[in-house]
Amino acid sequence: MKEITVFKILSSFSSKELKEFGLFLESPAFAPRRKTKSLYEILLRDYKKIDESKLDKEKIYKELFKEDYKRSGYSDATMRHLLYELQLCADRYLVMKAVENDIGLFASIRRKEYRNRKLDKLYIKALDESEKMLDKDIALSSEYFLNKYNIILERKNFESMYSDFLIKRNKKVGIEEIDDIAKNLTYYFLLGLLYLNDGADKYSKRFNNEYEKSFLYQLSQKIDITDFVSFLKEGAGDDEAGKLFSIYERFFKLFEKSDVKEYKKLKKYVLQHIHLFGTNFRSHIFFQFVKYSSINMMKEDHGKDFKKELFNIFKLMVDEGYHEHTEGTYFQVDFFRVLFLMGCDEGELDWTESFVKRFAPELPPEFSKTSLNCGLAYVKFGRGDFDGALDSLNKMQNEYFNMEIDKKLLMIKIFYETKAYEQAISLVNSMQKYIDESKKVSFTLKEKINNFLKLTLKLIKLSGKVSSRGASTDLRYEIEKEEQLYGKKWLLEKVENY
Repeated sequence: MKEITVFKILSSFSSKELKEFGLFLESPAFAPRRKTKSLYEILLRDYKKIDESKLDKEKIYKELFKEDYKRSGYSDATMRHLLYELQLCADRYLVMKAVENDIGLFASIRRKEYRNRKLDKLYIKALDESEKMLDKDIALSSEYFLNKYNIILERKNFESMYSDFLIKRNKKVGIEEIDDIAKNLTYYFLLGLLYLNDGADKYSKRFNNEYEKSFLYQLSQKIDITDFVSFLKEGAGDDEAGKLFSIYERFFKLFEKSDVKEYKKLKKYVLQHIHLFGTNFRSHIFFQFVKYSSINMMKEDHGKDFKKELFNIFKLMVDEGYHEHTEGTYFQVDFFRVLFLMGCDEGELDWTESFVKRFAPELPPEFSKTSLNCGLAYVKFGRGDFDGALDSLNKMQNEYFNMEIDKKLLMIKIFYETKAYEQAISLVNSMQKYIDESKKVSFTLKEKINNFLKLTLKLIKLSGKVSSRGASTDLRYEIEKEEQLYGKKWLLEKVENY
């Protein structure tokens, strides 16, 4: 059966929203045909969970159009049209509910309507209220500065036509006010550019895109971003925008010259002012901490400290909700995967189990079950429950490529731990071929996995030797010197047993 859009919409409604929508349909302004309301009542009565798989359209049509049915039988065109009308009503309900709950959006639409209807005094009053509301609930982000820009620009455009009437109300006149407009537009532009630039850099590495050929890269080369940020920080002074650009300036300096003490000071400063930042900016700034920690993980002098620091940053982000970059989005599957793998590697099994159970339902539905079971399998393995880990792995569905690799790698470890060496060797051999032939695996990841598979085979061979002291020392040295290696910690733990 072809999916009916209105069923998808209604299935997302809570019990409260289903009741509210029924009341919404009572108004002829929103549901001009009474049959629409009657159709909804039948759906609620006979299809409790709004399940379209059991939908009997002819039966519903017969109840709604008794006389027509007697005369001409069932009309599929009429039913399709009625279902579409119900969909439009559901769309209107969602939009009106969203506008009602979004104070800024409500205020913007109200101002527009007052302006269009030439209700000048009401329009100015609404502008004043919008500005006060924005200044009262400051949440620094690109969206905040865009809203500020729009409000000041609206006022300036209005006053340019009615200057004699309104000039006394405004303390800032002429170029000073235009400066405010330009500042907020520039803040919006720069924050958006920084955010998009990081995204382009990340995706270019992940998908091997040529970042240097992108418009963003070429634009960034034309602008001295560090100098630009410093200029804006000086111009903003000690106000909230100044704090924001001060954070970026300090990060730029850290990336140019690493300084652990300055990093700690900056982290403390950000956490002290976290209440000032909007969702988008908060997420972006925490990923600067992630980027900095990731870079320093590779350094010999404090690599281990920053490996732990990276995990602590991730924990802080998800525990406090700082990972959210936009509202209403799913939790990112790759981020979920990184967190449970790191959590298990760090031995934070209780936290990882709690995290997996909490956030698996927030993943895209098609990946939720597989991700939950993959995460739980790694937690159970970390606790030595190998049968439980295998049971969770068997509940996974082959929906997500990276986790399918995670599944096979963990099964190799489980087979080794349970001395099922023949099964381990068989899986290692099949996986070597699979990894080498796969176009989805990056060169770096292929190297890490192939090194793990090669060293695991040596570990299995070591288990069959009567005297393995010399061989284990050689293998330990080989594991320790390998930089590109998956499962290094586990391999070192295992070789210590010989």
